[in-house]
Amino acid sequence: MKTEYSARTRLFRFLASAVLIAGIAASQPSRGQDDPAEFLRRERDLRKISAGNVWLVPAEVRLQSLLGDLDRLQRDLLGLQRGLEESASLNRSVWETNRQLIDALRRVLSDSETDDPKKRKIEQQIRELEKQAVEPRELFAVPDVQRRLIELTNLRLRLMLSVIQIRQLHRELTEDYARLADDRAVIDALRRLGDDHRTGPLQQGYRTALNRLEQFERLAATDWLPVYRQSQRVRFGGLLADQVPVTFSWQDSSEPTLLAASMVEAAGLTIADDAQTVSVTVAGRRRTARRILVPSMRFGAILLTDVPALVLSPADEDLGASIGPEAFAGYQVEVEPERLRLVIRPL
Repeated sequence: MKTEYSARTRLFRFLASAVLIAGIAASQPSRGQDDPAEFLRRERDLRKISAGNVWLVPAEVRLQSLLGDLDRLQRDLLGLQRGLEESASLNRSVWETNRQLIDALRRVLSDSETDDPKKRKIEQQIRELEKQAVEPRELFAVPDVQRRLIELTNLRLRLMLSVIQIRQLHRELTEDYARLADDRAVIDALRRLGDDHRTGPLQQGYRTALNRLEQFERLAATDWLPVYRQSQRVRFGGLLADQVPVTFSWQDSSEPTLLAASMVEAAGLTIADDAQTVSVTVAGRRRTARRILVPSMRFGAILLTDVPALVLSPADEDLGASIGPEAFAGYQVEVEPERLRLVIRPL
């Protein structure tokens, strides 16, 4: 009898405790119920726009930022491009005119007597004329022109990368808002904040913005690239795996494409554990590198896919990236320094 009473007592206490715990739990508000705005920010990573009660997913916040930069990028790019074209045209004109004058002055020098007092003045005239312009093929190495070509390269790569990212972000935000539409916790939090609170998107479909992307893409997706000479290397820019802008050095010989380890890492690419290790000569020294297949490299309008490359060790980071004809199968690549361009044409 005593045993039965003890069992009943334990059962009663267990049930009472369970009821008490359930009551306490029911009385404890969830984070979302306690502060719906904080719930949306912390638990769903949403951000409310400053001028309204619309809550945006991170993809739309980033998309809005990129869209806001497009017109400025276009304006800066076009202005820089026109300025470089004018510089090249003016330099060519002055160079050709001065060549004729210099040739004429040199003929006068050759016909002059050794002790002719006019010779020094003629030599000074020649030096002044030579300073006014450079041989067109050398213009892309002049420091001021080189600086502007680097800036143009960076603007084009940034614009192309923005276009690619905007399209990716639009797909992402569409999927995100579709999920949120069925999220009961989000629906409840918005209701508690007020009838005017809602999730994005700010623009339904972003049709106008997406249609304008082609206009911006055309500025960067050309069959030519700005090219410049730096440290005796011909350089130009490209996108690695549509993720990272990379400056390449052009190599005329059929050597493998070389990449720095940091570039590969920044592009989100991985090197297989069993990737082949090879020895390659770079800058007159033997280096160790590992083979990789790069999914894509974009150069203006040209998209190369599944490009074999060698990734240098982190110790050789200063060597940067280089590429040559081997990577451009099916294309002819020509450096046109007098036009400040590297042109890529289908064979």
